[in-house]
Amino acid sequence: MNYSLSNFKTCLFKNAEIYHKEEHMFLRHLQSCLDKHVPIEIREFEAYDRKKNNFFSEKKWFLQLDKNFPQKQCVWLTIGIGGELAAEEQVFKNEYPECQIFGIEASEKSYGDFANVGTIIPHAVGVEEKNASVMTIDCCKDGMKFIKKELRIRPLHKLLDEYVKSRIIHFAIFDIEGMENLLIDELVYGGKLYMEKIVFCQIDWELHFDKQYEGIGLKPNKIGTIINLINNSQYLPIIVSPNYKYHHLTLLNIKDPVCENAFKIQDRFVNRHIC
Repeated sequence: MNYSLSNFKTCLFKNAEIYHKEEHMFLRHLQSCLDKHVPIEIREFEAYDRKKNNFFSEKKWFLQLDKNFPQKQCVWLTIGIGGELAAEEQVFKNEYPECQIFGIEASEKSYGDFANVGTIIPHAVGVEEKNASVMTIDCCKDGMKFIKKELRIRPLHKLLDEYVKSRIIHFAIFDIEGMENLLIDELVYGGKLYMEKIVFCQIDWELHFDKQYEGIGLKPNKIGTIINLINNSQYLPIIVSPNYKYHHLTLLNIKDPVCENAFKIQDRFVNRHIC
């Protein structure tokens, strides 16, 4: 079997008129092409699970940090804390106690217990400074309530400079109730986040229901965004993780030398090159 990005792309775009029309079908097709042509071993990844109950979980898959990489240089960033127990971050902190953990959250009612494991960045985040309608979560004594608010958006690069003191993020969760799609779109070559020299080594991207985006006036082309990332960025969607009726997608930075140093991507997949 020839493991290569070219073969993966050939597979992905074969019968595009069938597979690229509907999100769930496209994501199944994407995972099938990954399984056939990209040299990933699932045991190389750690699953961080935010269990809702016995029937529902949210698995976020991340490649493990290289054992020789200094933990003090490692950064975890949650964009959208979401008001519940910081389950994934607590497990991560137990595994990597010297890594820095940050969480961006616009709603004070959604901080949960995050301050016990990391630093809260109390702002709405985007790619540029402006006022905008955003969907926030008020949580959790009376249940989760989605509330549309007009908030001041702070550019991500300025928040990183002010709070994290670095534009290199090794582990990231993107889940701000639809607004994360605006960030994802700017990861491509020439995009605003790329031009600001922000480097994410791995991103867990929650793909929301279409109605979630409609509530804040967005009509994202999620399939188009994924294809654009594959064709025009450092990021490869590497794991598709179904959750109830939506998906999480792990994006792996396969180009940046900073990420190669931290995760030894090519060493892990020796003779099975993905770049």
